[in-house]
Amino acid sequence: MLPFLFDSQDFEKVELIHSSQITNLYKCTNRFTKQDYIAKEFSTYNEKDTAIPYLHSFNYICELNHPNVCPIYGYTLDNFDKQPRQMFLSPYFSNGTLDNFLSNSELSLNQRAQICSDIADALNYLHNAKIYIGSLNATSILINSENSPKIIIPISKGIQKLQESEYLYDDYRAFSVIIFKMLTYNRLSDNPYEFPSDIPQEIQQLIQKCFNFRAPINTDEINLDGLIS
Repeated sequence: MLPFLFDSQDFEKVELIHSSQITNLYKCTNRFTKQDYIAKEFSTYNEKDTAIPYLHSFNYICELNHPNVCPIYGYTLDNFDKQPRQMFLSPYFSNGTLDNFLSNSELSLNQRAQICSDIADALNYLHNAKIYIGSLNATSILINSENSPKIIIPISKGIQKLQESEYLYDDYRAFSVIIFKMLTYNRLSDNPYEFPSDIPQEIQQLIQKCFNFRAPINTDEINLDGLIS
C-alpha cells in the first residue's frame, strides 16, 4: 500500500507516548472520523521542497505487510503546530508499548512466549525484506487489544540505514534481551544466565546464541511450542 499524504491540521494531538532525541511518538485523533492514530514526528527540519522526495523514499517501507509489523498509513509535511517537521501516521494500539504493557499487565508464561514468537516471526519477515531495525527494544514494540506485538520500523534512520545488514546482529542481541526479560520476568545480565527451571533448554540456548552474536540464526526455527499451549 502506497502512503497517503495527510493534512496535519486534520488531527488533534492527544498525548505524548514516547520521546527520544530524534522522534516524538504521539497519540492523535482525526478531527472528522474520530479515529485514533499514532503520529511519529521527526525532530529534523525538512522544507517542503526536500520533504516530498525524502518521504517518497519510504514507499518501500510502507508497502511491507505483516501482522506483527506496525503499518504506515501515510505522512504529513508538517507537525501539529505547522512546523516543517514531518510525521508518519500509523494505527493506534490501546495497550501502548511493550514496556508499559509488561508493567501494567499480569501475563502467563504462555502469553509471554506467544508475544516472543510473534516478534521473532516479524523480525524474520523484515530481514527477508532486507530491513534491519538495529534499535529494537520494549519501547519500539506496540501491543494491540489482542495482546499481539507490532514492531515499529525506525524510519527516522532513513531508508539507507535501515537496509544496512550490519544491524542484523544488533537485532539478534536485542531479541535476546527481550525474550530473556519476557520469559524470566527479569533483565538480561552478564553470563552465565540464571534461568528459571521451567524455561526449556533450547530456549536458553537460543537466548545465549542471539546475545553472543552467533549467526546466521533463522527465526523460522524458533520453537516456543513447549511454552505455548
